[in-house]
Amino acid sequence: MAIQQKLSRFPVPENIWDEYHLDQEINDRGIGVDMELVRQAISMDARSNEKLTARMRRLTDLENPNSVQQMKQWLAENGLELDSLDKKEVAALLKAAPAPFSEVLLLRQQLAKSSVKKYTAMETAVCPDGRARGMFQFYGANRTGRFCLTGDHEVLTDTGWQRLDEWDGGKIACWTPNGETVSFQKANALSFPYEGLMYEYTDKRIAQISTPDHKMYVKRRYDGEWQTDTVENMEHYRPSIPFTGYRQTTAGMEHNILRALVMVQADGCFTEDGSVILSFVKLRKVKRCKALLRAADKCPKTSATFSDYSND
Repeated sequence: MAIQQKLSRFPVPENIWDEYHLDQEINDRGIGVDMELVRQAISMDARSNEKLTARMRRLTDLENPNSVQQMKQWLAENGLELDSLDKKEVAALLKAAPAPFSEVLLLRQQLAKSSVKKYTAMETAVCPDGRARGMFQFYGANRTGRFCLTGDHEVLTDTGWQRLDEWDGGKIACWTPNGETVSFQKANALSFPYEGLMYEYTDKRIAQISTPDHKMYVKRRYDGEWQTDTVENMEHYRPSIPFTGYRQTTAGMEHNILRALVMVQADGCFTEDGSVILSFVKLRKVKRCKALLRAADKCPKTSATFSDYSND
């Protein structure tokens, strides 16, 4: 009753109630799904993936050519080091990559297509009468009534980076200004249609397209305090945005050692004898590697040998 009394001072406008009733009617009625088309699309995708994967294995001898880490290592061992295997970088490399890189990258591009995964989602969501219901959540996006990021954005999950339109929910990395820590918190995947104004924000580390009221942690000045603001307001000043943080974990591992292990995961691999191989092209990454290893000198048996490198 106390909650109801407090909320009574904030009546919901009639037009919002009208939108809610329409939303519920749409969800109850559902959306018709052509299940024969869905099943055939899934079947064709499975046959295509089998052929493409077999071809990739013949070209690379990789156990799992779909693995980003294995593919980056194979490319590096053959003289082509990449920071990422995302769609834009692969598309740019395809224009000038020599054989057999061009064929491998083309196959990788075809295997990474996510459009067919929507058919799997349809098969999971459809009701016995061939209609999908409950596809919309009224006034979603943290109850702002608006939508946030487009599906091609990547988010950091506890299993690695994933596109939003391929993420089914689970634990996701969350940053907090309290100690500038990063922890993985449980979240649900929500998807909505949206028509309206979108804002693009791009700097050296971030590229995103979002709705005007998408909120982010920002600093208005370098020495200022962290605060939340919308991307619509951010166009009027040049904000500082957090792009790193201290891992919040219950493990007993020291932070510097954990950072060194993350570097190994991103840019290296373990050999059969337990050694670590790190491969870099950019000078700044070599300098960062040395700094991280020096900071983690409390780790037993930590040693490193650096081979020659170039800035070409």
